[in-house]
Amino acid sequence: MMRARYQPNRLSIGAAVSTTPTVRTMLLSLRCGCLAILSLSACGPVTGMIVPLEAPAAPIVVPGEPVSATKPTRSATASGTTSQAVIRFGNDCAVLTNGELKLVTDSGLAAIPVGAVGEAMSTGPVRAVFPRGNGVFALAEGGLFHDSNGRLLRSPLSDSIDISTVAEVQSFGAAESEELWLRLNDGTISHVKAGQKRDVVFSLNGTPVTGAIAVVPAGANRAIVATSSRELYRVDLTANSVKRIAIEIGTIATTATDSDGTALLATTQGLLRIGADDVVAQLTFAADGAVAKAVSDVVAVDGQLYVVVDGHVAQRTASTFTIVQDVASASTRSVTRNGSGVVWMLDGAALFKLGAAPPPLSFATDVKPFIVAECQQACHETGANYAPIRHYDVYATAKANAALLVTRVTGANQNSLMPPTTYKVLDASDYANLVQWAQGGQLP
Repeated sequence: MMRARYQPNRLSIGAAVSTTPTVRTMLLSLRCGCLAILSLSACGPVTGMIVPLEAPAAPIVVPGEPVSATKPTRSATASGTTSQAVIRFGNDCAVLTNGELKLVTDSGLAAIPVGAVGEAMSTGPVRAVFPRGNGVFALAEGGLFHDSNGRLLRSPLSDSIDISTVAEVQSFGAAESEELWLRLNDGTISHVKAGQKRDVVFSLNGTPVTGAIAVVPAGANRAIVATSSRELYRVDLTANSVKRIAIEIGTIATTATDSDGTALLATTQGLLRIGADDVVAQLTFAADGAVAKAVSDVVAVDGQLYVVVDGHVAQRTASTFTIVQDVASASTRSVTRNGSGVVWMLDGAALFKLGAAPPPLSFATDVKPFIVAECQQACHETGANYAPIRHYDVYATAKANAALLVTRVTGANQNSLMPPTTYKVLDASDYANLVQWAQGGQLP
């Protein structure tokens, strides 16, 4: 990746509390889909910080072509002629077609009820969809909607913000810890959490930097912001700081946040991966020394990671990517999987189901070996490293603590990451089976 000549500057960042009267926001529970309405409360002004603007380090180039494998068959599902996106919808999947979000079933597409039971409501034309954990946010003429128990509910945020000005909605966390990042049409960024909305403002030599074209959650109160000047910034609202981490990046197609909080950007220069250490890795999907392949889509769901690159849909397997299907006409938001592990993909405007559903994961075969190796032997079997003695390798104990185990290993609660990073740093692929098992049937 080319690096521009560095011009010494200083950067300030401010996170201003919204002063719009009677603005309301929400806490969105991933577990039950309920909404808790809160009034915005003042938290006091946040002082802008002046931070030395250092030239960012060049990305770490990670070459490697996707590995070929036997591809599952794919079967077409009627989806009209203008399908725009396919996305997870609870334990199912939905497709955005002709401005309407519809449920994907084995027999075709079905209407999704809108509003609470007995409530007459319509989304109006839906213009964009964004992932919300295993659910969805839908930007529509009628406001901002999210899924809940098989329905689309209108968010109270629709009454506080002009949704027609919102270009992107991204979320991180769940229930009371859920936070939203909003990118507006004018290139500005807002952050919503715990009843407060803050407008995030960067200033370079006293001049506001505008033109945000993407925002990617990267942990609690942290996000990666891409600007029209082809630069990446890491924003940390807890520390009230900003750092420029990359320049001259490729054109962004879409983004995702991995289960461990790693930010992912599909670009014309490969896949960019940014971890908690702010190090940018560039996965080229090409041979060593060859030009990086353009990535048109990246999807993180159930601990699994998919990319669309060079005419293929590829899935992360261990330290590499394996081709699972070919695609003739790639697009964004073109791959997802439902709660049973069935993968759905768009090829142009056509929707396809890949192969048969894999057998559900079992604790004994797919989860226990990971727990024994990474949880029991190191700490919880003997109480080493100050760990409480817990028998998570016993099915009943693991099932009762499934949500806790996922929170700890994925780092959703960054204050209690397990195992400790001083012992071992896990990759999302290491605990993918645990995540899928915990969010699925939790079979013994």
